[in-house]
Amino acid sequence: MLPGSFSPSFPPSLDVVDVNSAVCYQEVAANEPRWVVLEDTNKPNGDFDEISSGSHLAQALMGKRVGDIAVVAKGHFQDRTAKILYILPKYVRRYQDTMAEMQVRFGAASSVESVRFGGPDDMDLKKGVQTILDSVKRRADALRGLRQLYASKPMPLHLYGAEFDGNAYLSLADLALESGHEVKCNFGTAEEREQGLRALRTAQAVVVDITALATLRLLGLTKILSSQRHKFVVSQAARRTLHEMFVNNKVFSGEGRTIAFEHGRHIMREHTDESRAQDRREDEEFIAFVERVTESRSGEQLAALEASRREVLENLFGQYGAEAIVLASAPNHVLWTDDLVQAQIAATEYGVSRIWTQLLLGTLADEGLVSSEEYSAATARLIGMEFIATLFDASSLLAGFRLAAWSSHSAPAAQFAKIFADPSANLQALLTILVEFVQKLFREPISPSERCTVIRSLLDGMGRRPEGAMLLTSLRRSTPRIFGINVLGQVQFEHCYDEWLKGRDNPLVLAG
Repeated sequence: MLPGSFSPSFPPSLDVVDVNSAVCYQEVAANEPRWVVLEDTNKPNGDFDEISSGSHLAQALMGKRVGDIAVVAKGHFQDRTAKILYILPKYVRRYQDTMAEMQVRFGAASSVESVRFGGPDDMDLKKGVQTILDSVKRRADALRGLRQLYASKPMPLHLYGAEFDGNAYLSLADLALESGHEVKCNFGTAEEREQGLRALRTAQAVVVDITALATLRLLGLTKILSSQRHKFVVSQAARRTLHEMFVNNKVFSGEGRTIAFEHGRHIMREHTDESRAQDRREDEEFIAFVERVTESRSGEQLAALEASRREVLENLFGQYGAEAIVLASAPNHVLWTDDLVQAQIAATEYGVSRIWTQLLLGTLADEGLVSSEEYSAATARLIGMEFIATLFDASSLLAGFRLAAWSSHSAPAAQFAKIFADPSANLQALLTILVEFVQKLFREPISPSERCTVIRSLLDGMGRRPEGAMLLTSLRRSTPRIFGINVLGQVQFEHCYDEWLKGRDNPLVLAG
């Protein structure tokens, strides 16, 4: 009964009562309707409202339609009659009952919660609607607080997701897709990078954590898992977690709308059958691909750990994360994770070597297994999703503005502009990137006005710092050397620069 391409096809209702029908009827003068399911068996299960198709009641209902009157029991003084209210396939009835009663049967552990609407007057409807809106706002407030906690504390992505019955995959996706929230994946030190590269060069296998799978999918680069350069291993618990997550997406999705609370107001998002089907198809293809191209390994080594240590690992990182750490602790293995806390615990407590997504992509690009264009675009997207300490060059900067359609207010260009305005940024390094970027930009087939808009967004950031203003003055004087024979590009850049200079609140002074 789950949605998706492999779902059985059952009609939502039936015209006539027959074997395998679920029938809802209500006796005359009775308050509550009753459900029965007609089964072709001599041993019906009363727990599921089953009756034998050969019973007197079943025979009385057989062939009836909605609205018909059936004699459900004969009497000496008066027969008991009932009106047929609904006729459903038995599978549809059981599915509806499961969803409607899940909260009653499982309490706070239920993934489904029902809110009653309607009543004798409009106030009941308003209360029901307000209950939903208040719940959505509380969840949004709690999520905002959780994001702030992640930003200020060393919080594993598994714990982040567990607050909302999620996992590290969903946590990383939430942070990456929510503007203004960083993903902590590495410290950005040269020593850390060198250690990762050294471990990768000698690795017999790369253990892929679920956070790395999330990042790859966001980047649209899952294909690298099929590279023969490395043996990629995914733990059985990680595979199981992915399956469970995507099955839940199937169960609790369908055509309709969802309500969210963003920027101080409620918003409604509409979902169509087509969009849902596309999402489910992509989920299925993703899992099938991961299972086909990676090696699966069990968590037997995790089970062998002392119980107290195993419990700590599973509490912090889930079973999938704990298995990844233990698998990566084997000789000549390396852990690929975009969760900085997991990486640190793995390194300090279990001697694990680790890498992160951009580091791996860079090595594959150096070896020609990922094109330079793909690497630059991936780096730009990582900057746009605010993965901290992501290194970039002029090609990545150009790719970022290209992805943003040359708008400095759209991701990932907006995040690049933010970096150029960061007071703690290395200005000399940014100037080197800017010079090469300018050379590339003025060869792009875009309009002069678009080039000027892009240049101004970067000049604005660097020009806010006194030392940045001095470097920009030097840049302006060096345009003949920078552009060489591209005289038209030089003229256009100088025009953009001079117009930007005129519009500044605190003009730079150019020496003659």
